[in-house]
Amino acid sequence: MNAAEVACWMVTGERQTPRIRSLYLKTILKQDIAFFDTETTTGEVIGRMSGDTILIQDSMGEKVSYSKRISIFIMDHDLQILS
Repeated sequence: MNAAEVACWMVTGERQTPRIRSLYLKTILKQDIAFFDTETTTGEVIGRMSGDTILIQDSMGEKVSYSKRISIFIMDHDLQILS
């Protein structure tokens, strides 16, 4: 069950990543042109977009599944103590 659950969460993360990248790019392109002259460079935008979406994908994949399992373990432990 654990491997299948992790796999499902990883697929969910992979499916959401292109949508997040697209929304991120649309938001960046709506910025005033002066933003790119003073605040950031093209390489920084691309690097941040790639890095941030990879972090989101990893978080949705392995870490959500892991957090869910830890939460279930803690709740089960608490219920056993209360019983």
